[in-house]
Order: sequence, then structure tokens, then C-alpha cells
Amino acid sequence: MKKIIITAVCLLLLVSMIPYDVSAMIGDNELNNGEVVQENQVDEESDLQNNENDESIEEKDINDEADVEEGIDYNNPPSNSEVNSYSDENLENDSSQKMEPTESNDIVNEKQDTKENTLLLQSISNESIEEKFTSKLGHIKSANVVIFQDLTDLSTSFKADEANTNEVYYIKKEAKTNSSTYYLLSREPSSTKGLLGWVEESDLSLHTHTGVDKEAKTFYFKGTGSSYNKAWGGSKNVVYKSMEEFTGQKFLVNLTEKVGNNTWYRGNLNGETIWLHSSYLTAIEKTTIEESKTSLLGHLKSQARIYKEIGVPSSAIEGNDYLHAVYYIKKRANFNGETYYLISQKPSSVEGVVGWVKSSDLSTHTHVGVDKRDKTFYFKGTGSAYSKAWGGSKDLIYKDMSQFQGKRFEVHLTEKVGNNTWYRGNINGETIWLHSSYVESAEEQSTSKLGHIRSEEVIIYDKNDFSSSWTAGTKYTNSVYYIKKQVDFKNKRYYLISTEPSSTKGVVGLVKGSDLSLHDHVGIDKKIKSYYFKGNGSSYGKAWGGSKDLVYDDMAQFKGQKFIVNLTEKVGTNTWYRGEFNGETIWLHSSYLTTKEESDTSLLGHLKSGAKIYEEIGDVSSSLNTINYLNAVYYIKKQAEINGEFYYLISNQPSSVKGVIGWVKASDLAVHTHVGVDKESKIFYLNGKGSAYQKAWGGSKDLIYKDLSSYEGSTFKVNLTESVGSNIWYRGLLDGTIVWIHSSYLLSDYTNYSNYDLKLSKALELQMELNSPPQTDKKYAYVSAEYINNQNEVTASVLNVRSGPGGSKKIVGSLKYKEKVNIISKVNGWYQIEYTSGQWVDASQEDVLYYLDPTNFVDDEKQRFQFLDLARTSGTSTRVIDNYLKGKGILEGKGETFIEAGLAHGVNDIYLLSHALLETGHGSSPLANGVEVGINKSGNYVLVTSTNKNSLSSIKKTYNMFGIGAVDGNALEAGAIRAYKEKWFSAEEAIIGGAKFIGESYVNKGQNTLYKMRWNPEAMAVGGQASHQYATDIGWASKQIYTMYNLYQDIGIYNIFLDIPSYN
Repeated sequence: MKKIIITAVCLLLLVSMIPYDVSAMIGDNELNNGEVVQENQVDEESDLQNNENDESIEEKDINDEADVEEGIDYNNPPSNSEVNSYSDENLENDSSQKMEPTESNDIVNEKQDTKENTLLLQSISNESIEEKFTSKLGHIKSANVVIFQDLTDLSTSFKADEANTNEVYYIKKEAKTNSSTYYLLSREPSSTKGLLGWVEESDLSLHTHTGVDKEAKTFYFKGTGSSYNKAWGGSKNVVYKSMEEFTGQKFLVNLTEKVGNNTWYRGNLNGETIWLHSSYLTAIEKTTIEESKTSLLGHLKSQARIYKEIGVPSSAIEGNDYLHAVYYIKKRANFNGETYYLISQKPSSVEGVVGWVKSSDLSTHTHVGVDKRDKTFYFKGTGSAYSKAWGGSKDLIYKDMSQFQGKRFEVHLTEKVGNNTWYRGNINGETIWLHSSYVESAEEQSTSKLGHIRSEEVIIYDKNDFSSSWTAGTKYTNSVYYIKKQVDFKNKRYYLISTEPSSTKGVVGLVKGSDLSLHDHVGIDKKIKSYYFKGNGSSYGKAWGGSKDLVYDDMAQFKGQKFIVNLTEKVGTNTWYRGEFNGETIWLHSSYLTTKEESDTSLLGHLKSGAKIYEEIGDVSSSLNTINYLNAVYYIKKQAEINGEFYYLISNQPSSVKGVIGWVKASDLAVHTHVGVDKESKIFYLNGKGSAYQKAWGGSKDLIYKDLSSYEGSTFKVNLTESVGSNIWYRGLLDGTIVWIHSSYLLSDYTNYSNYDLKLSKALELQMELNSPPQTDKKYAYVSAEYINNQNEVTASVLNVRSGPGGSKKIVGSLKYKEKVNIISKVNGWYQIEYTSGQWVDASQEDVLYYLDPTNFVDDEKQRFQFLDLARTSGTSTRVIDNYLKGKGILEGKGETFIEAGLAHGVNDIYLLSHALLETGHGSSPLANGVEVGINKSGNYVLVTSTNKNSLSSIKKTYNMFGIGAVDGNALEAGAIRAYKEKWFSAEEAIIGGAKFIGESYVNKGQNTLYKMRWNPEAMAVGGQASHQYATDIGWASKQIYTMYNLYQDIGIYNIFLDIPSYN
């Protein structure tokens, strides 16, 4: 036995050394004569040694699936399947054939004794196993197939599962037992490499695998089928699932093999090695067939032939089985001067394709889509209906259409076949095509109307079938219907009536237009509107409703109530409104409603007893308890008129939005017009009468101060003036509270009398006793009476003229000998004479008395300003003062500063302004515009000059607006140094600092008028001496008032508070 085994192994080794190309030496004559060359791998060694020369293709990993199914001819594309096999008539017995060694280009000494090629293996289960070489391809039929790794050891078996199905395997060895045949499956063309295991023959789809030749060939892709990385590949062997994109491209073949009776070609495409079945290739270059798109329908003529491939007569089949049906034609081709059409059972050149037919073997018509618009027709009851336009007997759906006469036909596609029109639609759940001559047109159009059926005898037709109808009777009359579609049929117009605003829901049927009362029905808007019932007419469940649509027959019970509209429509020329009322949806004609004509107004009002307040006009449920709202004034900014009656919207605030309480009938209110006069600041003085309210024309609930007697003479700073009817009311601050006061309780001028326990004569005496007596700039002076003769001539060679009656008085001039004088009076041995040199002199007792006596000035419109209370502000505004100060030098724009200074230090702002204008020359003086002051080495304050500037320290520019400290003879230096000491380093600081000085020194010390500043009656009455007087000039107060008076007039301040001294 050992010798036999050794001999067999040697033989195998020798055979394996014969190359694949040995076919060139063996059987050459037979090959040239067209005889098939069979490729057989001899044994494992030859597979191994000749791997590089072997033209079989190694497997590649492919994910797509496109198998050749069992039972499908190779002329059709393969499709996915779990098991792949051939079963055309040429391959019926292939799978059972045994691949016996025969003469071949690749096989040497194939006629050796079989016994030398067979190894006797160990017997299993009492059966002997014989192995031998073969050449087949196979597919595992299912995932449950058992695979044996070793036939001598059944424990090595496993199931194929999905991992090992749907691909083709090389089979180079088979083994037989007494009862079964097994094949060794490999993923490589070898019996030693890439092995999977042994599978029983019945679990495999098999075909013989034979090499044909390695000749180079040229083919062209048809664009059909799939390509694989192995011949007869499965889905896991797919390289290109669809070859359509390569249609017409050249394919260079380098290996040809037979699988069963089918031919497979190997070549390269886009760098990939692919295998393709011969049916997917053509030897005819595509460019010789000119294809183009078209759109026709066609019927096959008798004896027509159908070609799978143009120019390949062997691909033709008889067309008799395809007669009496219509076919879509979407592609045409010209070949050798003849036209071919590609016929299909679907409107496609890819799907449902039957094959190519010569144009002479077809009856054709152009096929054109007209439109996809919906149309409505009615069946005449003639002709037949087909599954396709221009159908044949095989396409019939309804041969006889008489059963459908008069029924509705909804068309959704229209096409032209030649000059004929065909319609596609549905009936009884079937999609049918019908020639235009078998239907009657019914032109449908959308519309929007409302209609009433005229009588009970009116006929109503089924919307889908004119052969079906009924009479309206009482069921369908006395009600309004929505009409959303009209149909013109047989020269008559019909309307589709419905109980809902729809052509599909609530539909009743079709009614002749002549049997209906009609009106156009148009939506206006969906805006929310408010109306009020007039109390006449009826309301309905639909616009223009009939008796069956009534909701409220009589609307009188709801007169004046509010109706909120949410939809407005037109019925003919009439307007109808829809809204919700008492939980019902109702429609009402516009003539039964009235609007609330609202308008703006401005009134104040008091509620009358018994008045009703409504949150909503017409909503009786919203009325309020009026008692809580009496005895108060209300703002009225909106009024409404409903059916000739007025309502007012009352509010706690001057607004129609904020603080609103509700609507009140005009007859339940006492009202006055309410007009704003101005917002100018004003000053008034209380006369001690009346009351103050939180609103103009307030009621008892609006009282702030019931009794104003305690405020008599108090300043009332007004910031708003309004007119209530013909009355004027002022709003302002009183004791820190905002109040409204009627004009009759206010005074524009108020006079206060300050009583002093002092006689005027005593006051004059005290003034005349001053060491520095009162001065005047009047045109008189004093000379000694000793040197004036009876002729009023000077008797001295030179006579001094003095400012007062006394030798110690200041000399103001001189007279020469014999010079005449006019004597005014004699005082203690001195004459008062007329003298015109402009000097300041002691005032005469008569002149002092004149200016000291207030009664000489109180009735003078201007001079009474001597008694203006300077402790009270003017009440004017920054804007007003700034307007006045335009062009006034450094004072321009300082209005706010003057007002702030006055408020801070209790000094009248207009006085401060008047004083500053006088002292600064209307804002132009050096002191007002800044004078530099520094400190020298001795620590003294000095004016800065160009010569001393470098030696001074702490140089500052100073401002002095009121001439404070500016003494006669040294006004600039003294005024500037005083400003430096006071730290008045800006115009604003000088105004505020000056106000402080004036307030603290005079105004706030009882000297609150110009008169008191000059004469200080309080000091004379209390202290018994004339002291702390602002000036020596007897006319100082009288002279100051002109600027003050003019300012008040120019600025527009007409309210003044006078404080007049009263002597005993």
C-alpha cells in the first residue's frame, strides 16, 4: 500500500509542473477547429507552483448583491438570490455532470489509470472515501448547509451561515462515499489554498468550470447586468451592480471561460478586474446604432419580431404573444438604415421593457401629455375603458360603458394619442383611460354663493350621477345653502349646494340655477369689531338664513347690548356679521346693528346720584356700584355715540387708557370742558379763602386743604393752568404739596404792611444825626453865610463850597469874589445853594424825608418795587431768564444759576439778576469777566500784572458779579481780592456766593426789600439808631427799581408781593 501511495504522489508532482500555456503544444488543431478547451487543475502542487501563470481571478470583497438567479436565462440580467445556479435549456443537466479528466491544454496524461489518481482514505462509518480532482464552480444553497473541515472527523463540521453564502466557490476536488458525493470548496482556484471545507453535492448549485482561451477580444458593454470578481459570482462578488453607466464602452477581454454552457469574459475596467456574462456584451460597437428619445404608443402587427439586441438576429423572439396590447415607446434607434422602436409595458425606456421592434412591424401614434388639471366629465355610456390610452383588447377594463351612463368622471390626466384625446380617471376603484368621444364635458368652476331652493318641487341631482335625483320637498326648503362649485352641463348651469362652506363636506347635490335664489358670497375680513343691537330683525345660524336657520326670531329683547363680531361677509350687496352671543354663534344683517362712534374729547365730570357705570357699553352685567364713585371729579378723554345717545368714559387719570373706571351716559354726569391753558411758571398769593384739591374742580373726595384761611398771603408757585368751563384753575405747590386752587382764591399782587413802633419824624431825626449823613447827587451844595452879602454875592476872595453845612465837610468846589449864588435855605449859619458840579453832598432834611416816607412811592407802578419782597422767588423759569440774557456777555446762559442761587439763599432771582446787570455793566465789566489775583512773598493778595506774575503764587482768576467789597477809589483791586478770599473762581461761584452774601447780610436779616436795605426801619425802631444801611444815597432804592421793574415787564412776571413799612 505504501508503494501505491508514494507512486501516486510522484505522479501528482509531475503533473503539477505542466504550465497553463501547454495548450499551445497540446491539441492545437482541435482548438483551431473551435473545440472547447477545458481548464482542469490537476492537484494542489500544480496550483501552488503555477499560481503566477494561472489566469483565474482572485476574489475581492464586494458588498453589493446582484446574483444570477436560478431559473433565469443568461439573456436576462441576474438578480439577487440566496442560491445561484443556471437552469436554461442548455444547462439542465450540467450540475449532475462529473468533470472527468479529458485531453486539455492544461492537463497532462489525463488518460492515466484512475487508480493512480485516487487515494484510498480511512473508512468512516464503515464507508470508504475516494477523492479525485475536478473543476467546477458552486454556490451554497442556504445558510443551514453543513460544511465539513475533515470528512474523517464529523466533529469538525459547522453551518454555512450568512458569512459563507451568496458567493461562488472554486471546486478542484471531490470525494465519494458509498452513499454521497462531497466537494471541497475554496475561495481560490486551488485544492489547498483558500479552503472552506467539504459540502455535500445536494447542498450545492454546481456547474462545470472550463477554460476556453486566453485570446484578446474586444466587446462593448450593453449597459445591462452586473459585473463580478469571479465568473458566475454571487452578491458578495459584485464589482459593479449596474453596468448602465458604461453603456457603449469598449471592453478588452483577456480570458474566456465556460460555466456550464454559459460563457464568461474577464477583463479590466477602471483599474478593476471584472467578469461579465456574454449576454451583457456585444461585438457591435454602439456608435453604429443611433439611439434617440421619442414618445409614441404602438400596437404590434401580426408576424412582428421582437429583438433583445438590435443587429443580433439570434436575440429575436416571436411577437404573437404580445399582440392586442398597446406599448409605450420612449426610445428609437437607427441601424443600417432601418428604424427600431423600444417597446415597453411602462412609460419608460428602462422599466417594463419588452424589446426592440422594427417600425414597419408597429402601428404607432405620437403620445403627448396635455395637462394634469382636474376635469369633470360624465359618461355617455358608449365605448370601452382601458388600462392605458389607446389600449388593445388585453388592456380592457370595461368593455361596455353603458352601465355608467350619466355618472360623473373625475379626470386627473389628459393625453394626446395622434390627434385623439384620451382622459385618465377613476371609477369603482379602477383607474381607466377613455377616449374623449365617450364622455360629455361638464365645465366645473369654483364659485362662492349662497342660495335658497325656490320650491318643494325643485329637483336635486346626485353630484356624481345625473341619472339619480329627488325632489326638494320640505326637507331642503326654507334654509340657506353654501355654493362653492358650479357645473355647466348640456348648456345648463347647475350649482352644488352644501350645508357647509365646502364643495366636499355637507354636500346635498346639484340644482339648476333657475331653481335657486342666489347671491354672491364674499368674505370681507376676520377683524374683531364691536357693534350694538338696534333691537330689530332676527338672527340666524348662517348669513342670509331661512326660517330653519333662525336662532333668535326677535332681537328687541337685546336692544343696546354689545355684539362682538369675528367675521364679516357680503351676501350680494348686503353685509352680514357673525359673532358669539349668549353662547350661540349668530349671523345678523348690518341693518340690525349700530356702531359705537367713538371720538376724543376733554371734559371733567361729576357723577349724578343714581348714575350707572358700565365696564362695556351695552354689557349690563358689567355695571358698577355708583355710590362708591360719587363726590369726586373724573377726567373724560373719550366719548361714544350709540344710536344717538352719548356715553362718556370716566377715568381717575387724564387718560382714556390708564385709571379708567367705565362708561356713563351723558345724562348721568355734570360736565365741563377741560382745556389746558399753559405750563408757564407763575406766582400767586393766597387770599385765605376757598379750598385746595388734588384735581381741578375737585369734589369732597378730592380735598387736600378744606380751609385756606391759614395760608393767607402765602406764595403759590403755579406750574400748570387749566380752564374748566369758563373757570380758571391753577396747579402748584402749597406747603410742599401739589394742589389745585380756583383763580378766585388767588391774588396776583399781595401787599403786606410791616408795622414799626416808630414815628416817621423820629426816623428822620435818626437819619440826620448820623456821623455820615445821608448823601444826594442833587444840584446843590453848602457855603458859609458869613461870606455872602445881602446881594447874594461872595465877599471873600475865594470861598470853599462844601458837601454839607460845616467847616469839616468835604470841599466840593469854590466860588470867586463877587460871584452870585442862588440861596435855597439856611442851615445853622450855612446857606444851601444851587451848585451843578455833579458832587455828592449832604442831603437836605426835606430830601431825606421825601425818600424816607413810603407813602410817596406805594401808588407809583414803578416805585412800588422798592417794597418788593426780595425773600420770595419770582417763579419764572430758566428758559425765560436765558432768553433775556442773550447778548449779555458773561451772564448769557446763566439763568439756571440765578434761580438756584435765589432758592438756595432765599433771595429773589430777578433782584439778583438786576443787581448783577447794574454792577457788571450788563456782563461786560472786568470784575465780571475775571481778574487774576495772586499772593506775593509777604503773603498779601495783589492783582497779577505782567511785571509781578513770575513772583506770585497761587494765581487764580476771580469773578465778582455784585461788586461786593469793591470800595470807591479802589473798586477793581478790592473787588477782585474779596472774590479771591471768597473763592469765587467761576462766574457761577460768584453768582451763588454773592447771593449768599446778600441773603445773609440783608434779605434774611429783615432787610427783605430795597427800601429796608437802604433805611433799615427795624434797626431804628428796635435799636434807636440808623444802622446797617446798604447805601448813603437817599435815592438808592428809588434808582434800583427801574432795572427791576423793566426785568419783570420784559420777562413777563406780573405777580408781586409787596412788604410796605408802616410808621406810627
